[in-house]
Amino acid sequence: MNCVIIDDDPIQHTILSQYIEEIEDIECIGFFKNPIEFLKVQNKHSFDFIILDVEMPKMSGVDLLESFTSPINVLVMSSKSQYAIEVINHNVLGYLLKPVKFVDFMKMMNKIKSKLSILTPHHLEENNTLFIKSNGMLHKLNYSEITHIEAAVDYIEVFTLDKKYLVHSSMNKTEEKLPSDIFFRIHRSTIINVNHIQRIDKEFIEIGEHTVKIAPSRKDSFKTFINSL
Repeated sequence: MNCVIIDDDPIQHTILSQYIEEIEDIECIGFFKNPIEFLKVQNKHSFDFIILDVEMPKMSGVDLLESFTSPINVLVMSSKSQYAIEVINHNVLGYLLKPVKFVDFMKMMNKIKSKLSILTPHHLEENNTLFIKSNGMLHKLNYSEITHIEAAVDYIEVFTLDKKYLVHSSMNKTEEKLPSDIFFRIHRSTIINVNHIQRIDKEFIEIGEHTVKIAPSRKDSFKTFINSL
């Protein structure tokens, strides 16, 4: 699971990164000195939860919680217990008092892993739908909405007609979840929904405003697939 840390104290960044390195299946993919920095690049990161400080200049952790228009998984930390009741009203994952001991942090991470694992796409697949995690939020997509999927290093990009979702997953895992009668992997880095094809060239396929390449090794199997529809 991926997390980001928002805290104006660089010492906390160091301590928490050391803690996280000792915990299996948790990785920190970003540090931010304040919520404003985070909001500027929020859509560029795919994370499962946020570790959030409360008292920060310009914009507090509580202000950030109140700014979210969709549910986001957040663990709150503060040196003062007085904020606990206030943030609990935002359905946060938990509340830790600073200075945070490693044993307490580890227990909280284990609770978070257990809670979030229940909400993974594997457990939420339904007929004609795919659940994906992007930017700490869970999105339910109908197969018909998805135009194509592209690989992006350690992530995949799921495209719909009007949006793009960055998801921490692999092409192989995603391909296994998709119905093989409408999705076809035309390249090791591209899966398409054939219902959204607008034009097929010798080497390229047009899907909406996007043009994707057909791998030479998959041309024959793709032709057979199209003829079988």
